[in-house]
Amino acid sequence: RWSALVHTALHPDQPYIALGSVAVGLPTMVRRLYAYIQNFGAPKYLYMTVPRFDGYEYVNKSGKCYNVSSRVGSAKFCKSADIVDDDELNTWIMQLNANRGLNNIHNMQYMIEERFAFIETLCKAHNIELKWTFNPSDAAIVVLYKNLPAIKDISKFMKDSFVGLPIAKDHVFDRSIDWRTHREVCDKFLNRETWDYDVLCSKAETNYKWLEEKYVTDLIKTET
Repeated sequence: RWSALVHTALHPDQPYIALGSVAVGLPTMVRRLYAYIQNFGAPKYLYMTVPRFDGYEYVNKSGKCYNVSSRVGSAKFCKSADIVDDDELNTWIMQLNANRGLNNIHNMQYMIEERFAFIETLCKAHNIELKWTFNPSDAAIVVLYKNLPAIKDISKFMKDSFVGLPIAKDHVFDRSIDWRTHREVCDKFLNRETWDYDVLCSKAETNYKWLEEKYVTDLIKTET
């Protein structure tokens, strides 16, 4: 919803394309942007909310692609809907468990630098004007707050394209952002702030404390 509001306010006479979808990770977003450019050409403007950045894509033996981070709810839903079989579910769960143990601040920094580099390269190569922020859903709030040092030294291009961190107002039942938080995201794109790492850290802490008050210890829905 936030992207439609931004488009209406800033570019009402331009075509509007929504490339995002529910529950995709940053690798999927980068791949879709690349595919869109290859098939239809580059957009003039790109507005992006970065989700949790601690996962990666995996294609199983049936050719189905999914994200491996720490949330098991998607895996169990896919099994209940007969999208994956028992063996594929077990493999997925094992990957999620392994991923929790493998992640550390150095690995996080490598992952975010690698993925931001792909975005930056695509934008520079195709003269795309990028504006971005972090998504304030539950997992994105947690992953950002716990890995703030990995964000400190991102490239000048990504710092200059950052619009500020929105403050979470509320979530809907699945922990995605509700209409008030959509408004907060929209406001950041319409009234952007310059990059300030200390301000980012302060707002990330505010969102994290809000999440703790709202969900206590169950900060990421269906993580276990």
